[in-house]
Amino acid sequence: MNNKYNKYNSFKKAFAVAGCVVICCVSAGLCSCQKNPDESIVKNKDFDKLVDKAKDEKNGVKNVGEVFKENETYKNTFVDENFGVSVNVDAVVSIPEAEKLSVLRVKQKNISQDFLDSVKAKYFGNENIYDAAALEIKTKKTIEQDIKSLKQEAEDVTKKKADGTMSEEEYSSYLEEYEQNISSLKAEYEQAPDRVNLDDYIIDGKIYRAEKVRDNNEFYKWAYDLNQNGEIFCGVSNGSDNVYKTLYVQNNENYGNCLRYRMSKNDYVWAYSTVVGADITGRERYTGEVDFKENKLTLSKDDAIKQTEEFMNSEGLGEYKLYSCEQTQSVEDLRYSDKNILNNIYEITYMRNIDGAFVLPNSEKHSEGWNGDSYSKKIWAVEAVVFQVDDDGIIGVDYSAPIEITDTVVEKAILKKFDEVKETFEKMVTAIYAENTPENAKKEIEVTDIRLGYAIISEEGSFDTGLLVPVWDFNGIIKQYGRTEEKSIMTINAIDGTVINRELGY
Repeated sequence: MNNKYNKYNSFKKAFAVAGCVVICCVSAGLCSCQKNPDESIVKNKDFDKLVDKAKDEKNGVKNVGEVFKENETYKNTFVDENFGVSVNVDAVVSIPEAEKLSVLRVKQKNISQDFLDSVKAKYFGNENIYDAAALEIKTKKTIEQDIKSLKQEAEDVTKKKADGTMSEEEYSSYLEEYEQNISSLKAEYEQAPDRVNLDDYIIDGKIYRAEKVRDNNEFYKWAYDLNQNGEIFCGVSNGSDNVYKTLYVQNNENYGNCLRYRMSKNDYVWAYSTVVGADITGRERYTGEVDFKENKLTLSKDDAIKQTEEFMNSEGLGEYKLYSCEQTQSVEDLRYSDKNILNNIYEITYMRNIDGAFVLPNSEKHSEGWNGDSYSKKIWAVEAVVFQVDDDGIIGVDYSAPIEITDTVVEKAILKKFDEVKETFEKMVTAIYAENTPENAKKEIEVTDIRLGYAIISEEGSFDTGLLVPVWDFNGIIKQYGRTEEKSIMTINAIDGTVINRELGY
């Protein structure tokens, strides 16, 4: 079933499901394979030994420019028939314009009330801001629409049963569910208000403990279930000027910290996913045949970047620099409207930049498992500030997983030269991507881009803090079973030459 009633009825489940799906989809690339080298280069990191190597001048070079000749390419092709993996490398090796790369201790940083206030003032001005929970209060009119929609779907199912495209078992199951939902809605209708007065739901714009908002309003029970020790803010405009604004903040020790802003002239955009770092364009959620209304984009790339630069400067985010600007398409995930809006937008990404070197945008860290009788799931998303910009200006902001640098562990670390790192890549790539599948299950890997920058690593058993270390990131595409996936192929520690599992963080 696919209607607004079901979307409303299951929104709480969606938060939990989204968290579980993302966490469980941890890459299996570094798991066991058919054959292994004599000594695995994928190993847990000993911070003390790593720091010692970062200081040992016999280990490599200090100057970034000496690790590889700038703008040269690395080309190679090799095949391992035993593993069913072929690798083609044709990549420019990018060296940052930095005099040094260091080792820095970091921790996750909360979204502050001051930062929320500043963004709120920018986009809401003197407007009142309303509790998003008010939008979930169903009126008699919306319930009538939901009942009508369910009855139409029930008729469609009956037609499928009649023409033989649906089995008797499927038909009975669907029909029973429709009848139960319609009965539930009819009972709900009797208690529903004729309209919701948003003025009864004006809020002060403060970030509150999830426990407090759960006690004040049933809507926030999901926030407490997935964020018991954390904080949350959910605010919206009244939409009276046909401009619908949504502002969301969470500080969540398990799923990360973020601020999200959305603006649309169509309806309120869904922004309350607990999973930090989810695809903001919504492209992954719409893969079927959908009739979209498409908005045009006439804004120039330079003007779009200018708007985001103004935001970054005004919000004091000078530690981030422009990383990419991509013209793409964004699906508006509207909460209450049946419209299917496809925006042509610029997706503009800013990444942390330290002394001229970027923290590279790559895989999230994940951790889950049993600790005694309790089961723990955690995500440390990629830190980034990502904008959606169209002809109406900035329509989306995702400030995700900010970090705080707490200490400089090694100033100007000693780095291995690229030739040594390259040997590690060639030794390990086929083993890492080997498949325990029949011989005809081939995997083709193409490496198109190699960058030197930073990544966060953590000790096993210590998820919430870590070290920001220099790494080599090998990026490209993987082809298998007729599918193509663009991703980081391998990340190698530029200090000790070991392979980093970005999901585990070491």
